Amino acid sequence: MHVNDFLKAENIKDTREVVTELNKGRNISLFGLGFSAKLHLAGYLPGFTFYVAPDISVAGKVRDALTRCGKRVEILPEREDCLIYSKSYSKDRTHTRLAVLGKMLDGELDLVVTTPSALLNYVPSPDRFLRSSTLIERQEMDEYALMDRLVSAGYKRVDRVEAKGEFSVRGDIFDLFPINENAPVRLEFFGDEITDIRHFDVETMRGTDTLDHVAVYPATEMLCSTQCFDAVSKKINTSLKNLEASSAIRKQEITEEVITRLEGGDTDLPWITPFVRHELSTVFDYVKTGTVLYDECKQINDTMTRLYEEHFSRCKSLIRSGEVTTEHAFAVVPKEVIYKASVPCVAFQ
Repeated sequence: MHVNDFLKAENIKDTREVVTELNKGRNISLFGLGFSAKLHLAGYLPGFTFYVAPDISVAGKVRDALTRCGKRVEILPEREDCLIYSKSYSKDRTHTRLAVLGKMLDGELDLVVTTPSALLNYVPSPDRFLRSSTLIERQEMDEYALMDRLVSAGYKRVDRVEAKGEFSVRGDIFDLFPINENAPVRLEFFGDEITDIRHFDVETMRGTDTLDHVAVYPATEMLCSTQCFDAVSKKINTSLKNLEASSAIRKQEITEEVITRLEGGDTDLPWITPFVRHELSTVFDYVKTGTVLYDECKQINDTMTRLYEEHFSRCKSLIRSGEVTTEHAFAVVPKEVIYKASVPCVAFQ
Protein backbone atom coordinates (compact mmCIF):
# COMPACT_ATOMS: atom_id res chain seq x y z
CA MET A 1 0.00 0.00 0.00
CA HIS A 2 1.31 3.42 -0.97
CA VAL A 3 -0.41 6.80 -0.70
CA ASN A 4 -0.33 7.11 -4.50
CA ASP A 5 -2.44 3.95 -4.76
CA PHE A 6 -5.35 5.61 -2.99
CA LEU A 7 -8.13 7.85 -4.16
CA LYS A 8 -7.75 11.16 -2.30
CA ALA A 9 -11.24 11.50 -0.94
CA GLU A 10 -11.74 15.25 -0.48
CA ASN A 11 -14.99 15.11 -2.50
CA ILE A 12 -16.57 12.17 -0.65
CA LYS A 13 -19.47 13.54 1.37
CA ASP A 14 -20.52 10.62 3.54
CA THR A 15 -19.95 6.96 4.39
CA ARG A 16 -22.31 5.75 1.68
CA GLU A 17 -20.05 7.26 -0.96
CA VAL A 18 -17.05 5.59 0.69
CA VAL A 19 -18.79 2.22 0.42
CA THR A 20 -19.65 2.92 -3.22
CA GLU A 21 -15.99 3.56 -4.04
CA LEU A 22 -14.85 0.50 -2.10
CA ASN A 23 -17.36 -1.66 -3.98
CA LYS A 24 -15.61 -0.53 -7.17
CA GLY A 25 -12.38 -1.95 -5.77
CA ARG A 26 -10.91 1.49 -5.12
CA ASN A 27 -8.49 2.21 -2.28
CA ILE A 28 -9.37 5.39 -0.41
CA SER A 29 -7.49 7.94 1.70
CA LEU A 30 -9.48 9.98 4.20
CA PHE A 31 -7.95 13.04 5.83
CA GLY A 32 -8.60 14.77 9.14
CA LEU A 33 -11.14 12.33 10.63
CA GLY A 34 -11.55 12.28 14.40
CA PHE A 35 -11.66 9.07 16.40
CA SER A 36 -15.49 9.00 16.52
CA ALA A 37 -15.74 9.44 12.75
CA LYS A 38 -13.28 6.58 12.22
CA LEU A 39 -15.35 4.34 14.48
CA HIS A 40 -18.52 5.34 12.66
CA LEU A 41 -17.03 4.30 9.32
CA ALA A 42 -15.58 1.06 10.73
CA GLY A 43 -18.99 0.15 12.15
CA TYR A 44 -20.86 1.15 9.00
CA LEU A 45 -18.83 -0.82 6.45
CA PRO A 46 -20.58 -3.99 5.27
CA GLY A 47 -18.90 -7.36 5.67
CA PHE A 48 -15.69 -8.08 7.51
CA THR A 49 -13.29 -5.30 8.54
CA PHE A 50 -9.61 -5.70 9.40
CA TYR A 51 -8.53 -2.63 11.40
CA VAL A 52 -4.82 -1.85 11.75
CA ALA A 53 -4.47 0.48 14.75
CA PRO A 54 -1.27 2.49 15.36
CA ASP A 55 -0.72 0.88 18.79
CA ILE A 56 -2.30 -1.52 21.29
CA SER A 57 -3.91 1.30 23.30
CA VAL A 58 -5.90 2.50 20.28
CA ALA A 59 -6.67 -1.12 19.38
CA GLY A 60 -8.28 -1.64 22.78
CA LYS A 61 -10.37 1.50 22.46
CA VAL A 62 -11.60 0.46 19.01
CA ARG A 63 -12.53 -3.00 20.26
CA ASP A 64 -14.36 -1.71 23.32
CA ALA A 65 -16.28 0.97 21.44
CA LEU A 66 -17.44 -1.29 18.60
CA THR A 67 -18.25 -4.15 20.96
CA ARG A 68 -20.62 -1.80 22.78
CA CYS A 69 -22.26 -1.16 19.40
CA GLY A 70 -23.05 -4.85 19.07
CA LYS A 71 -20.16 -5.80 16.78
CA ARG A 72 -18.27 -9.07 17.21
CA VAL A 73 -14.73 -7.76 17.68
CA GLU A 74 -11.44 -9.36 18.71
CA ILE A 75 -7.84 -8.13 18.95
CA LEU A 76 -5.13 -10.11 17.17
CA PRO A 77 -2.07 -9.63 19.42
CA GLU A 78 1.57 -10.00 18.42
CA ARG A 79 3.12 -13.43 18.94
CA GLU A 80 5.78 -14.60 21.36
CA ASP A 81 9.36 -13.48 20.71
CA CYS A 82 10.93 -16.02 18.35
CA LEU A 83 14.45 -14.65 18.84
CA ILE A 84 14.67 -15.95 22.40
CA TYR A 85 14.82 -19.72 22.77
CA SER A 86 12.97 -21.04 25.81
CA LYS A 87 12.27 -24.58 26.95
CA SER A 88 8.76 -23.49 27.89
CA TYR A 89 6.67 -20.35 27.52
CA SER A 90 3.16 -19.17 28.26
CA LYS A 91 0.80 -20.33 25.52
CA ASP A 92 -1.94 -17.82 26.38
CA ARG A 93 -1.04 -15.34 23.65
CA THR A 94 -0.56 -18.11 21.09
CA HIS A 95 -3.97 -19.56 21.92
CA THR A 96 -5.58 -16.13 21.66
CA ARG A 97 -4.03 -15.57 18.24
CA LEU A 98 -5.11 -18.98 16.97
CA ALA A 99 -8.65 -18.53 18.27
CA VAL A 100 -8.93 -15.20 16.42
CA LEU A 101 -7.53 -16.67 13.20
CA GLY A 102 -9.98 -19.57 13.41
CA LYS A 103 -12.93 -17.25 13.94
CA MET A 104 -11.81 -15.22 10.93
CA LEU A 105 -11.86 -18.35 8.78
CA ASP A 106 -15.25 -19.42 10.18
CA GLY A 107 -16.80 -15.99 9.61
CA GLU A 108 -17.59 -15.54 13.32
CA LEU A 109 -16.24 -11.97 13.59
CA ASP A 110 -17.34 -8.62 12.19
CA LEU A 111 -14.05 -6.91 12.88
CA VAL A 112 -10.50 -7.78 13.94
CA VAL A 113 -8.17 -5.10 15.32
CA THR A 114 -4.42 -5.51 15.25
CA THR A 115 -1.18 -3.51 15.50
CA PRO A 116 1.94 -3.04 13.33
CA SER A 117 3.96 -5.44 15.47
CA ALA A 118 1.45 -8.24 14.86
CA LEU A 119 1.65 -7.70 11.10
CA LEU A 120 5.32 -8.70 11.23
CA ASN A 121 4.44 -12.16 12.56
CA TYR A 122 4.07 -15.21 10.36
CA VAL A 123 0.94 -17.31 10.90
CA PRO A 124 -0.10 -20.83 9.82
CA SER A 125 -1.44 -21.03 6.28
CA PRO A 126 -5.27 -20.92 6.24
CA ASP A 127 -5.39 -24.26 4.43
CA ARG A 128 -3.19 -26.03 6.98
CA PHE A 129 -5.09 -24.35 9.83
CA LEU A 130 -8.35 -25.81 8.55
CA ARG A 131 -6.80 -29.24 7.98
CA SER A 132 -5.43 -29.21 11.53
CA SER A 133 -8.83 -28.32 13.04
CA THR A 134 -11.23 -31.04 14.14
CA LEU A 135 -15.02 -31.06 14.31
CA ILE A 136 -16.17 -33.51 16.98
CA GLU A 137 -19.77 -34.74 16.85
CA ARG A 138 -21.79 -37.48 18.50
CA GLN A 139 -20.94 -40.12 15.98
CA GLU A 140 -18.38 -42.83 15.28
CA MET A 141 -14.79 -41.66 15.79
CA ASP A 142 -11.64 -43.63 16.41
CA GLU A 143 -10.25 -42.60 19.80
CA TYR A 144 -6.63 -43.26 18.86
CA ALA A 145 -6.97 -41.34 15.60
CA LEU A 146 -8.40 -38.41 17.58
CA MET A 147 -5.41 -38.48 19.94
CA ASP A 148 -3.00 -38.47 16.98
CA ARG A 149 -4.81 -35.51 15.39
CA LEU A 150 -4.69 -33.53 18.60
CA VAL A 151 -0.99 -34.20 19.18
CA SER A 152 -0.13 -33.16 15.61
CA ALA A 153 -2.18 -29.97 16.20
CA GLY A 154 -0.11 -29.05 19.26
CA TYR A 155 -2.21 -30.50 22.10
CA LYS A 156 -0.49 -32.15 25.07
CA ARG A 157 -1.67 -35.32 26.80
CA VAL A 158 -1.83 -34.94 30.60
CA ASP A 159 -3.20 -36.85 33.57
CA ARG A 160 -5.80 -34.19 34.36
CA VAL A 161 -6.99 -31.40 32.09
CA GLU A 162 -6.56 -27.96 33.66
CA ALA A 163 -5.55 -25.59 30.86
CA LYS A 164 -6.25 -24.91 27.22
CA GLY A 165 -4.35 -27.12 24.79
CA GLU A 166 -4.51 -30.23 27.01
CA PHE A 167 -6.34 -33.56 26.80
CA SER A 168 -6.53 -36.69 28.93
CA VAL A 169 -7.96 -40.17 28.48
CA ARG A 170 -9.37 -42.35 31.25
CA GLY A 171 -11.15 -45.42 29.98
CA ASP A 172 -14.18 -44.27 27.97
CA ILE A 173 -13.82 -40.66 29.17
CA PHE A 174 -11.91 -38.29 26.91
CA ASP A 175 -11.35 -34.80 28.38
CA LEU A 176 -10.21 -32.00 26.12
CA PHE A 177 -9.72 -28.24 26.49
CA PRO A 178 -9.96 -26.64 23.02
CA ILE A 179 -8.04 -23.37 22.76
CA ASN A 180 -11.18 -21.73 21.32
CA GLU A 181 -13.48 -22.73 24.20
CA ASN A 182 -13.91 -21.07 27.59
CA ALA A 183 -14.41 -24.39 29.37
CA PRO A 184 -13.06 -27.91 28.79
CA VAL A 185 -15.12 -30.57 27.04
CA ARG A 186 -15.79 -34.17 28.06
CA LEU A 187 -16.40 -36.84 25.42
CA GLU A 188 -17.94 -40.16 26.45
CA PHE A 189 -17.14 -43.10 24.19
CA PHE A 190 -19.06 -46.35 23.81
CA GLY A 191 -16.70 -48.43 21.74
CA ASP A 192 -15.76 -46.23 18.78
CA GLU A 193 -18.82 -44.01 19.09
CA ILE A 194 -19.06 -40.71 20.91
CA THR A 195 -22.33 -40.84 22.83
CA ASP A 196 -22.12 -37.62 24.83
CA ILE A 197 -20.35 -34.22 24.56
CA ARG A 198 -20.56 -31.67 27.33
CA HIS A 199 -18.60 -28.91 29.02
CA PHE A 200 -17.32 -29.62 32.51
CA ASP A 201 -15.99 -27.63 35.44
CA VAL A 202 -12.21 -27.88 35.96
CA GLU A 203 -12.51 -27.64 39.75
CA THR A 204 -15.38 -30.07 40.39
CA MET A 205 -14.90 -32.18 37.22
CA ARG A 206 -18.69 -32.26 36.90
CA GLY A 207 -20.37 -31.97 33.53
CA THR A 208 -22.46 -28.90 32.70
CA ASP A 209 -24.21 -28.08 29.41
CA THR A 210 -24.61 -30.72 26.69
CA LEU A 211 -23.26 -30.00 23.19
CA ASP A 212 -24.19 -31.36 19.77
CA HIS A 213 -20.66 -30.79 18.52
CA VAL A 214 -17.44 -28.94 19.30
CA ALA A 215 -14.90 -27.39 16.92
CA VAL A 216 -11.28 -27.80 18.00
CA TYR A 217 -8.76 -25.31 16.62
CA PRO A 218 -5.03 -26.17 16.54
CA ALA A 219 -2.97 -25.24 19.61
CA THR A 220 0.30 -24.33 17.86
CA GLU A 221 1.26 -21.85 15.16
CA MET A 222 3.97 -24.18 13.88
CA LEU A 223 1.68 -26.06 11.49
CA CYS A 224 3.96 -27.39 8.76
CA SER A 225 4.46 -30.59 6.81
CA THR A 226 6.49 -33.48 8.17
CA GLN A 227 8.98 -32.98 5.33
CA CYS A 228 9.40 -29.36 6.37
CA PHE A 229 10.21 -30.26 9.97
CA ASP A 230 12.55 -33.03 8.81
CA ALA A 231 14.51 -30.47 6.80
CA VAL A 232 14.85 -28.06 9.74
CA SER A 233 17.70 -29.98 11.36
CA LYS A 234 19.76 -29.81 8.17
CA LYS A 235 19.07 -26.09 7.79
CA ILE A 236 20.07 -25.42 11.40
CA ASN A 237 23.32 -27.35 11.05
CA THR A 238 24.13 -25.46 7.85
CA SER A 239 23.60 -22.16 9.66
CA LEU A 240 26.20 -23.16 12.27
CA LYS A 241 29.06 -23.07 9.77
CA ASN A 242 31.63 -20.26 9.81
CA LEU A 243 30.74 -19.08 13.31
CA GLU A 244 33.14 -17.66 15.83
CA ALA A 245 34.08 -20.18 18.51
CA SER A 246 32.61 -18.08 21.33
CA SER A 247 29.14 -17.96 19.77
CA ALA A 248 29.24 -21.46 18.29
CA ILE A 249 29.28 -23.11 21.73
CA ARG A 250 26.04 -21.49 22.91
CA LYS A 251 24.39 -21.91 19.54
CA GLN A 252 25.34 -25.58 19.48
CA GLU A 253 23.64 -26.04 22.87
CA ILE A 254 20.42 -24.47 21.63
CA THR A 255 20.33 -26.24 18.28
CA GLU A 256 21.05 -29.65 19.78
CA GLU A 257 18.12 -29.23 22.15
CA VAL A 258 15.86 -27.93 19.35
CA ILE A 259 16.76 -30.88 17.11
CA THR A 260 16.16 -33.33 19.96
CA ARG A 261 12.72 -31.85 20.59
CA LEU A 262 11.84 -31.93 16.89
CA GLU A 263 12.90 -35.57 16.63
CA GLY A 264 10.69 -36.29 19.64
CA GLY A 265 7.68 -34.74 17.88
CA ASP A 266 7.66 -31.42 19.76
CA THR A 267 7.30 -28.82 17.01
CA ASP A 268 5.78 -26.01 19.09
CA LEU A 269 8.99 -23.98 18.92
CA PRO A 270 8.70 -20.30 17.85
CA TRP A 271 12.52 -20.26 17.54
CA ILE A 272 12.34 -22.35 14.33
CA THR A 273 10.11 -19.81 12.53
CA PRO A 274 12.76 -18.66 10.00
CA PHE A 275 13.47 -22.26 9.00
CA VAL A 276 9.83 -23.06 8.17
CA ARG A 277 8.64 -19.66 6.95
CA HIS A 278 8.14 -20.88 3.37
CA GLU A 279 5.19 -22.95 4.61
CA LEU A 280 3.72 -20.14 6.71
CA SER A 281 1.51 -17.20 5.71
CA THR A 282 0.70 -13.61 6.66
CA VAL A 283 -2.46 -12.50 8.41
CA PHE A 284 -3.65 -10.89 5.16
CA ASP A 285 -4.10 -14.40 3.74
CA TYR A 286 -7.00 -14.68 6.20
CA VAL A 287 -8.64 -11.48 4.88
CA LYS A 288 -10.32 -12.66 1.69
CA THR A 289 -13.36 -10.38 1.77
CA GLY A 290 -14.35 -7.03 3.28
CA THR A 291 -12.12 -4.03 3.92
CA VAL A 292 -8.76 -3.23 5.53
CA LEU A 293 -8.56 0.03 7.51
CA TYR A 294 -5.19 1.61 8.27
CA ASP A 295 -5.50 4.12 11.13
CA GLU A 296 -2.87 6.90 10.92
CA CYS A 297 -0.77 5.59 8.03
CA LYS A 298 2.30 7.70 8.73
CA GLN A 299 2.44 6.53 12.34
CA ILE A 300 1.98 2.92 11.24
CA ASN A 301 4.72 3.24 8.63
CA ASP A 302 7.10 4.91 11.11
CA THR A 303 6.42 2.19 13.66
CA MET A 304 7.05 -0.53 11.08
CA THR A 305 10.35 1.07 10.10
CA ARG A 306 11.40 1.21 13.75
CA LEU A 307 10.35 -2.41 14.38
CA TYR A 308 12.39 -3.67 11.43
CA GLU A 309 15.44 -1.69 12.55
CA GLU A 310 15.10 -3.05 16.09
CA HIS A 311 14.69 -6.59 14.79
CA PHE A 312 17.81 -6.53 12.63
CA SER A 313 19.81 -4.81 15.38
CA ARG A 314 18.75 -7.47 17.91
CA CYS A 315 19.63 -10.21 15.43
CA LYS A 316 23.18 -8.90 15.04
CA SER A 317 23.64 -8.77 18.80
CA LEU A 318 22.10 -12.21 19.42
CA ILE A 319 24.13 -13.78 16.60
CA ARG A 320 27.30 -12.62 18.34
CA SER A 321 26.17 -14.18 21.62
CA GLY A 322 25.10 -17.41 19.94
CA GLU A 323 21.38 -17.14 20.74
CA VAL A 324 20.19 -17.14 17.12
CA THR A 325 21.45 -18.02 13.66
CA THR A 326 21.86 -15.74 10.63
CA GLU A 327 18.54 -17.16 9.38
CA HIS A 328 16.69 -15.37 12.18
CA ALA A 329 17.01 -12.09 10.30
CA PHE A 330 14.20 -13.57 8.17
CA ALA A 331 11.94 -14.44 11.11
CA VAL A 332 9.60 -11.52 10.34
CA VAL A 333 7.35 -10.93 7.35
CA PRO A 334 9.16 -8.79 4.71
CA LYS A 335 8.03 -5.19 4.54
CA GLU A 336 7.09 -5.44 0.87
CA VAL A 337 4.55 -8.13 1.74
CA ILE A 338 2.94 -6.32 4.67
CA TYR A 339 0.66 -4.05 2.65
CA LYS A 340 -0.40 -6.56 -0.01
CA ALA A 341 -4.04 -6.90 0.98
CA SER A 342 -6.27 -8.50 -1.65
CA VAL A 343 -9.32 -6.44 -0.61
CA PRO A 344 -10.06 -2.69 -0.84
CA CYS A 345 -8.33 -0.52 1.75
CA VAL A 346 -9.11 2.73 3.55
CA ALA A 347 -6.22 4.82 4.87
CA PHE A 348 -6.87 7.36 7.63
CA GLN A 349 -4.25 10.03 7.09
